Amino acid sequence: MTSQTNQGGRFFEGANQFNVDQQTNIGELRIGHQGDVHNHYLRSNGLEDLNPIPDASYTRNRQTSPPDSNCLPGTRLEVIDKIASWADPSTLLNPSNPHVMWLYGYVGCGKSAIAQAVAEKYARKGRLAASFFFFRGSGDRSRTGRLAATIASQIAAAIPATAPVIEAALRAHVNLLHSTTSITEQFQRLVYDPIHAIRWGRMGLDRLRGPYIIVIDGLDECDERNEVKLLIDHMLDFFQQHPRIPLRIFITSRVEEHIRTRLDPTHVFLVDLVNHTSSDDIEAAMRMLFTLAAKHDRCLRAHGEWPSRGDLRQLARQSGSSYIFMMTIFKFILDPGDPRTPMDRLPLALSIDHGLDGLYSQTLSRAEYLPHFSNIVGVITQTQIPLSIVEVSETLGIDTVAVVRVLVNLHAILQVPGDDVTAITLCHSSLYDFLTQENRSGRFYVGSSPHIYLAYWCMKQVADAIVIPEGRIPGIFRTSLTHHLRSIYTGEKDGGNASADLYTTQVVVSHARVLFPSRLPLVLATYLLLKGPNGPTYAMLLNLRSPLVPTEIIMDTLDCLTQACQFDARPHLRTIWQTMKPAFSPIRSFYYNLVKIGMSWIVRMSNGGLSGSTHWQFRPQSNGIGTSAFTIFDTFLISWPSHLVQVLDSFDSPEAANYGYHISAISGMGVRKDDGFRQDMLPGDVLTVGSAYRRLLFLPKDGRSHRNQTKLRNIWLHHVDIIGSWANETLKQYADPTVCDWGWNDGNFWTGREMVFQTQDSRSWLTIFDIIAGFVSLATCVKGECPSNHYCYFREHQKGRQV
Repeated sequence: MTSQTNQGGRFFEGANQFNVDQQTNIGELRIGHQGDVHNHYLRSNGLEDLNPIPDASYTRNRQTSPPDSNCLPGTRLEVIDKIASWADPSTLLNPSNPHVMWLYGYVGCGKSAIAQAVAEKYARKGRLAASFFFFRGSGDRSRTGRLAATIASQIAAAIPATAPVIEAALRAHVNLLHSTTSITEQFQRLVYDPIHAIRWGRMGLDRLRGPYIIVIDGLDECDERNEVKLLIDHMLDFFQQHPRIPLRIFITSRVEEHIRTRLDPTHVFLVDLVNHTSSDDIEAAMRMLFTLAAKHDRCLRAHGEWPSRGDLRQLARQSGSSYIFMMTIFKFILDPGDPRTPMDRLPLALSIDHGLDGLYSQTLSRAEYLPHFSNIVGVITQTQIPLSIVEVSETLGIDTVAVVRVLVNLHAILQVPGDDVTAITLCHSSLYDFLTQENRSGRFYVGSSPHIYLAYWCMKQVADAIVIPEGRIPGIFRTSLTHHLRSIYTGEKDGGNASADLYTTQVVVSHARVLFPSRLPLVLATYLLLKGPNGPTYAMLLNLRSPLVPTEIIMDTLDCLTQACQFDARPHLRTIWQTMKPAFSPIRSFYYNLVKIGMSWIVRMSNGGLSGSTHWQFRPQSNGIGTSAFTIFDTFLISWPSHLVQVLDSFDSPEAANYGYHISAISGMGVRKDDGFRQDMLPGDVLTVGSAYRRLLFLPKDGRSHRNQTKLRNIWLHHVDIIGSWANETLKQYADPTVCDWGWNDGNFWTGREMVFQTQDSRSWLTIFDIIAGFVSLATCVKGECPSNHYCYFREHQKGRQV
């Protein structure tokens, strides 16, 4: 392993002149320049005021004015033929053929090379009106200020009849070239009007031979997005008004929204270059490169057909349909500054897992000083769900421009998409191995910190969704979130952090607080204070006229945390609660919320049945959540009295006033017939003696006593005794002491098997005193102390059975 790593580290040893050129993706063959616009020509025609950008056309020196791209002979023929089939038909005979073609694709798939080839092809035919190659960060070539003037100067040279019209427009509109004049006005006066003014009817043969073409490459690299929108809208409007004008406009770009939404498919011919790029194309281009190189290298010629067909196929596969990556590999193999021979370097390129370590380091170094470089590379590397440019910016909380600035320097090793919404991917899986092994990547090492951002991204994707399928975090995000939380925990633990579990829990709480600031305290307090239900059950429990989604995400995230790290988060949540800034309310203050919530889960209004009367009953809710209702019912039946005791005890504490409740608030608690989930209860819900009824009596299914159930029953009875005496003695001054009587329904409503504890009269409102009275009455039944006038199912039907 050591020798392999060292070999990768020496990948560029001695290669002092090797360089990964920006956007150099298909070779350096040069074709003779034609159609150059010279300053003396402009002066002789009164057009010197146009002052065109000298290095914007296809005739520029591509090595000093990138993109340095062109198609190798015999390559990309299919897509160029497709462009020609659109560009060549006469507009006189084919007025319905779209005047605009948009070639789009990801960075590195060869858009600029094809634009260069198209410009050269139609210059040779005498039909190139103009060409303009945008390039980000290159001054005027990344803006629209001199675009119209530059194109107009070329049109005047290519179609001399337009020169007088352009000159007249400059004289008539003295501020036409001023920065205050809109791009649409400049194009109208300097480009469209001159071409439209020509008397094409007298040039019938010229018109029938095919229209002129304007090539605009890299429109997405123009920084002025609003100007681009205006330019496209005005362009399409002009051609709709003049369908027979002999002009076509060929545009290439990535699929950015401000371009895509303007190029209406009904008026634009769309070509996805990805569909025209294959491994065979890459292999053919690479074969051509090695053939041309052999003509000037006796050593290569001596080896005959080299590399072999199999080696070329392997190199093409490793290029991942990226011409940029292909050229990077090719330049490495033939690097003249490396003392090793091309035959020595080919095996390194073929064994890409370690062979390209030097390439990766050299490419990454071009962007490492840009803002957010480490975080951008980190999240792209560590994500389990490939992210788009927009998603990377949202994950890190930075602008998309900052992401693009880094990525344009890395497209030799990353598949940077043609738009901001398609996923970014690695050109080869070996890049992941390189970046995640510190002994290989050194200062570019990607550790566990990106997982913090990615855990947040997973939570946010679900938080932004309208509906969560099946009440859970969707599987792909749940799996990814679990992975990122496990990676955070493992990274901290391996790094010697003895509190890795606390740290990972803090990450989850911090993310949840950002996403759900108002909901988080109640959810966490419920998680800490209420024993029993988990996951979606909590969500149903807490969903009292409040958003369901936040609760599900928080609880499912805590569940993912438990699964990923195998520890109980509750002790850490209590620690975090005490140190949270800004502080949460004290945990005990949330007992009040649990008392309110519990009231809606331990009693429910019956729907009449055959008798036609309604009663409040101690029974699980019927709201379509299945067995979760029984779990919540059990939990609150045991815990609700103790929660109320905690609330009562807190009245004497100095901080009670800060809890937001007082004795009079307790006395006003109640449940209405139409409260909470009772809006959608289904009639005919039946509890059988074999399930929930025995739960109500704390009996095992076989009727025998059980130690744990007895313990829970005793705790419950103790709390009932406390609240019973409190209700009788303390709250009489705040409410009507007359409360409803409770008893057992003997079960003749539906199946004859229903035995529930219920009120003996009908009412639409149940106060907290009524519920307390029910608990006290139920406790007397469980203890066998029922008054003689009280019908007791336990006494009548369970005689002789020990509870």
